[in-house]
Amino acid sequence: MIGGTELPPVRRSFAAFALGARPANRRVNTLTSYIGNWDDVSAGKEQALAQISRNADIIFQNADAAGLGIFQAAREAKDVRVIGSNSDQNDVAPDVTLGSVVIDLLQAFLTVAREVKSGKFTPRVISLALHDNIVKLVLNPRLESSIPLSVRKQVDSVHNALDGRLKNTSANQ
Repeated sequence: MIGGTELPPVRRSFAAFALGARPANRRVNTLTSYIGNWDDVSAGKEQALAQISRNADIIFQNADAAGLGIFQAAREAKDVRVIGSNSDQNDVAPDVTLGSVVIDLLQAFLTVAREVKSGKFTPRVISLALHDNIVKLVLNPRLESSIPLSVRKQVDSVHNALDGRLKNTSANQ
């Protein structure tokens, strides 16, 4: 996992990635590093190459423009894949991107706006995620078949369980 800077939402997304990787591979070893900024493409590539030299085979990046260097390093390495973040980055490097963790900002703003409109809003830190249907995994259709079927089924079961919880929550409101 490579981030631009060590911010709480980046740390939380990395913790979620590591937690999700365990069921797919119980022996998984996770590496985490931060570039120190969000725009240094060369530093992003250097961090990726450093992790690849330590046998990283999948890099979850949350590094904005510096992430372009991570995609570049994965392209140059053999058998390394990247997971994009924040928006659908599957077309940035379609030959190495397994998928992207996409944030639906419009839906996040609408969720807060509904609270404000109903008079139920209270100032606080609001954490919205997969279970709120704000964050979702969008697999790259070009590489989806390279993900073991058992892993895709695990991902689908999590999505289905969360969809069921969301529908029950909506029905009870």
